[in-house]
Amino acid sequence: MASVVVGDERALTHRAFVEGLDLASGGFDPAETERRWRACRSSTAVYEWTFDPAVLQRFDTERLDDASAVARAVGAEEEAK
Repeated sequence: MASVVVGDERALTHRAFVEGLDLASGGFDPAETERRWRACRSSTAVYEWTFDPAVLQRFDTERLDDASAVARAVGAEEEAK
């Protein structure tokens, strides 16, 4: 999801970016995610996943930039249930 937010699939295997993810917080702040990516994207160190990270790309979706588009997408998901 973070690689979609920042618009760069390199984020999926970017060591500094991946190691900086705070999964324990339970929250997701797109603006903070973008800020972190801008701060560390010049590094070239690769994160070595214990699985093939390409499998995560099947969960990527189109980036929704405005609140109304997000609300429509969430509503469509709820209707599909």
